[in-house]
Amino acid sequence: DTLSSTTGENLESVDTLSSTTVDNLESVDTLSSTTVDNLEFVDTISSTTVDNLESVDTLSSLTLSSQDIQDDCVDTTSSDDGYISSGGIETEDSSSADCSEPYEIRSIPGKGKGMFATRKIFPGEIVLTEVPLIILADDIFIDPEKCERFLDKEVDKMPMHQRQRFLSLSDGRDPENPTYLGRFYTNDMDWDGDVCLCPTMARVNHACAPNADFITRQDKGEQRLVAISIIQPGDEITICYLPSADEGTDIRRVRQDYLLSLYGFRCTCKQCNLEGEDLEANEEVREKIKELQSVGLHKLQNKEIEQLFERCVVVTAKPTYLLQLIQALYNNNPNSQVDKYIQSIRGYVIAMTAYGEDSTQAQLWKERIEIDEFQALQMKI
Repeated sequence: DTLSSTTGENLESVDTLSSTTVDNLESVDTLSSTTVDNLEFVDTISSTTVDNLESVDTLSSLTLSSQDIQDDCVDTTSSDDGYISSGGIETEDSSSADCSEPYEIRSIPGKGKGMFATRKIFPGEIVLTEVPLIILADDIFIDPEKCERFLDKEVDKMPMHQRQRFLSLSDGRDPENPTYLGRFYTNDMDWDGDVCLCPTMARVNHACAPNADFITRQDKGEQRLVAISIIQPGDEITICYLPSADEGTDIRRVRQDYLLSLYGFRCTCKQCNLEGEDLEANEEVREKIKELQSVGLHKLQNKEIEQLFERCVVVTAKPTYLLQLIQALYNNNPNSQVDKYIQSIRGYVIAMTAYGEDSTQAQLWKERIEIDEFQALQMKI
């Protein structure tokens, strides 16, 4: 599903981004028939209301390849308390359980705790929003002594209920003798270049091909857990602890060694349990990714960036990294308004789905669509 969706083969179910506002995506039938003319009327695509998006399997299914859009553009231009939850429950800690909510946290034998879906969750749907319990500047984070002093002061002044949430987290480096520093380093997350701790989101376990990702919305003061593929009821909700630009897209040995050294566990996810031809095919894709990444994104030709993009979709790279690749393609087309317009559409779809329609990222790409469409039509005239 994922690979073929990159080439647009699975986009038969989406009809037009029509002039109607499509907050719940009911009116979206095909992106493959999208044209320059009808896209100028697109107002909104909600990233959180996706109940009617049952035909979409993964975030990448919403992302058109350049060729899909190019085919249509050519035809058209040549004619006229610490956290805010969406309702999830901790089954062992809460007496009120509402199974209509998107997630629950429960124990996993031999694995601690994990987050599980209580209903079907669609790509782009927000599973959880959480206000960080701790936010730490990166220059303090990288210095263990400074970080430890900061944490001692920060935790000591916390109200009891917040301190209990912090102390309930595990220390992957020394499980038998957990420390403030160990707990923080095991469970921290990126906060747009700085670092934060979200105790509820920290319950989400790792998978090398995850079904969700955390998205930082500093403008709202919150971290979001967003689905990037369909999650069935009872499925464990997972994220990738590794950066897609580095170890996250690397071969199995590199990923497992990194996770063991930083988090204290050897990954046994589906990707790491592949065998025979499946493992060989997966490793080959990842080796090609690392080959392209090693050159440097700014040195790659557009064709090579497209190859990198397609392979990253196959291994379920983070949407934030996919957006970086689209940005590189956009930057590499300074003199082609049609090509820039194509990348603007792709960037908008990813940004809107991952960050939300009201995000600065989505608005930037939406503005580019309007500007690039106008300039492309002016050149045509």
